Amino acid sequence: MRSFAGLQALIPWAGVILVQVLSAANSLITKAALNKGMQFSVFALYRNIIASAFLIPLLYFKRPVIDQNILYAGSKMTPASFSTCLSGVTPSLIFLLAWSLGMEQVNFKERRSQAKLLGTVIAAGGAILICLYNGPAIAVSSKSQSSTIHEGFTENWIEGPVFVIIANVSYVVYCVTLGNVLVEYPSPLAIISLISFLGAIMNVGVALGLELKHPASWMIGWNVIFLAYVYTGVVVSGIIAYIISALTQMKGPVFVAAFSPTSMVLVMVIGFIALGESIHVGSLIGTFFIVAGLFTLLWGKSGTQPSRPEEEPRHEEQ
Repeated sequence: MRSFAGLQALIPWAGVILVQVLSAANSLITKAALNKGMQFSVFALYRNIIASAFLIPLLYFKRPVIDQNILYAGSKMTPASFSTCLSGVTPSLIFLLAWSLGMEQVNFKERRSQAKLLGTVIAAGGAILICLYNGPAIAVSSKSQSSTIHEGFTENWIEGPVFVIIANVSYVVYCVTLGNVLVEYPSPLAIISLISFLGAIMNVGVALGLELKHPASWMIGWNVIFLAYVYTGVVVSGIIAYIISALTQMKGPVFVAAFSPTSMVLVMVIGFIALGESIHVGSLIGTFFIVAGLFTLLWGKSGTQPSRPEEEPRHEEQ
């Protein structure tokens, strides 16, 4: 019985690590597809259609949209490592929002509460450093690409970061809202299926408005673009979204988000090897601060329990 209980305790940790590995692969596949000319509006539409086709049958047998477009547009103007590193600040933002809503408890006189606040500040500072300071390249790949990407899109360090920041703020609100919704309606599969279905419907208008006059954008072939459609639809919007929803229900949104920095090293190294992206001093320094801050935040949170008094009775009723 003790060994079984120990395995159950490891499930959340294994889940968040799996999410970060799959997310790192998503960042690289998506960036490669965008470099090949994939249009972000069509991408978001196909992603949600594939996700709905994958999730709704599962829901039967078992019995939001603008931020996606903005994120893909920002990803097309910045290296894959940038959007992943900047997303590392989302756990801090999620913690602050959860605190303001009473989902996280903070006592300024307790050491662990002080650690949560200090970790939040350090991680946010690292993300800001990445935005403001690029620095010299300390590693340049032999596959280094031209700054021009496709149809007028270039690496833009003004619009690109702004788009990615807006998308991450939207994701913060989504995570905290999801945590509250799962307390009242504890069915992760039903929720993410509905999100994907509604996302597909709303993305129809966005995709038609931006790409109706470009028939080539809608073509699907056996290439990295098709791989991006399927991977993001099945793995990201399906498997990863379900794991995140289930873990949020079990451990709360801050715990799940605190592990996001683990994918940054993978994206930076594989992006350097596979996509020809350079590694800059600013990215390394900022990544160090984000990781240090988030582990400090995680240590502080490990000594507290999430404030969700209704959760246990609801699980007992189930």
